[in-house]
Amino acid sequence: MAADGTPTYTTANGAGFIIVVEAKPGTVVDRLAPAAERVAVTLRQAEGSGEKTLTVDRILSLTGYVGDHRLYRQLQVHECYATSGPMKLSAALRESTRQINALPVKGKAEEIEVHELMWQGSLDRTLIPGRVTVEPVSAPSAGPSIKLTHLGREITFRDTVYFGRESAGNHIVITDPMTSRRHSKIELRAGKFVLIDQSSNGTFVMLGGNEEMRLKREELILYGSGVISFGHSTQESGAETVQFTCN
Repeated sequence: MAADGTPTYTTANGAGFIIVVEAKPGTVVDRLAPAAERVAVTLRQAEGSGEKTLTVDRILSLTGYVGDHRLYRQLQVHECYATSGPMKLSAALRESTRQINALPVKGKAEEIEVHELMWQGSLDRTLIPGRVTVEPVSAPSAGPSIKLTHLGREITFRDTVYFGRESAGNHIVITDPMTSRRHSKIELRAGKFVLIDQSSNGTFVMLGGNEEMRLKREELILYGSGVISFGHSTQESGAETVQFTCN
C-alpha cells in the first residue's frame, strides 16, 4: 500500500505504479472521443443531469452496467453471457421467419439479409432458405402452377421458388459467377406468380416476344411464358437461363 492507502502494483524490477479504482454508481458512459493520443470519456448520470469528461490513456473494459433485456426474453432471444447482448432467436422463432430482402451495407463485403418474423401461423407460409429441406413440388396439389425448365430439367411449382448460387436453401442453383447467393425468388401471391429480385446485378426477364426487362430490387408479375436470366442479359452468349410457363 502507498502512504495514503492507495493500492500499488510492483513490477519485476521493483518499480511501483499507483492504480486508482473509483466506483461511480448510477453513471453511464455517454460518449468516447479521441484526444491527441488519449481518449476523452464523457460520463453522464443515469438519473438527472450532469456530465463529467475524463481523459485517459486507454480503456481496459466497461463493466457494471447491464441494460433492461426483458424484451429479449419475451422474444425468446438468446443472450451472450459475457455482454448480456442479443445473440440469436430461439429455434422455434427462427422457423417463424422468412427472408424478405438482402441489402448492401456500408463496410460489409456481403449483403445483409433482412428477415420478417411472422407472429401468426399460416398454411401457405413461405419456406425459409437454409432452414428446412426444400421440396420440388409443394402443397396444395390444385391451383395455379408454374413450370420451370433449367438445363433440360423440368420442375413444376405451386408455391415459392428460390434461385441462387448456393445449393443450400435454393430450389434452382445458378452457377454463373454473376449470380448472388440469394439472387431472386418467385412466389405465389393472390393467385399470380411474382418474380422478386434480391441480387446485386439484377434479374433479366423476357415475357413472350416482348422486350427484355431488367429488375433491380423490383418485382414483376409473370404471365404466359418467357425466359429468366440472373446477373446479365438472357441474350448473352452462354447465359444460364430458366424458361417458365404459367398455368
